[in-house]
Amino acid sequence: MNHSIPVPKIKTTGRQDIRMICEILRVCTSGKIPVPVIELHLRNVSDILDGHPINFDSLEFDEAVRLRSFSDFTKSVVSFCLASKLCNSEVRLIDAGVMRPIEVYYTKVTWFGRLFRKMPYFFQWTTVKTLGATLFAVDALKKYRWLFSVGSLVAGAIAWIKAHDLSGIIIVVAITTGILASLAAAWIAHLLGLDADDT
Repeated sequence: MNHSIPVPKIKTTGRQDIRMICEILRVCTSGKIPVPVIELHLRNVSDILDGHPINFDSLEFDEAVRLRSFSDFTKSVVSFCLASKLCNSEVRLIDAGVMRPIEVYYTKVTWFGRLFRKMPYFFQWTTVKTLGATLFAVDALKKYRWLFSVGSLVAGAIAWIKAHDLSGIIIVVAITTGILASLAAAWIAHLLGLDADDT
């Protein structure tokens, strides 16, 4: 039986996303924060989702839901920062005493991340939207590459039958159809909440 707390899907604004990205970049500037514990250094922005700080010591159900939502939001923004190269993770070996050295991934802000923090809000917003769309498209093509292949083959076959001598157009139509099919499938899965890693 699953006893996990049900958490509603979080819809955030551009200001919330950018505020969290900038806070993560600020916290990780030293390069001494391990990736798994970044969330612990972000408690000063726990009001980011609804304007009220989270009581981390509370045992109330509502506070537990808010904490879970904050945690999920933090993890997704950290993943975005790493995927978009605002941050890098570098492996360092830590002495574990009697055990063998442990690999720990530390977060290091890149030159792009430092530049992002200095940008005016409008350019930050534009950069986040552009990076988000690009990462979505790349992920869609990876996840639904079978649809890309099928769409390309079908479009290529139809184009070849109808216009055997237009080989250049056939290739363009086939590739375009495959890309559009992959993006459409990914977008529909995203809207329906079916875009899990096991798709």
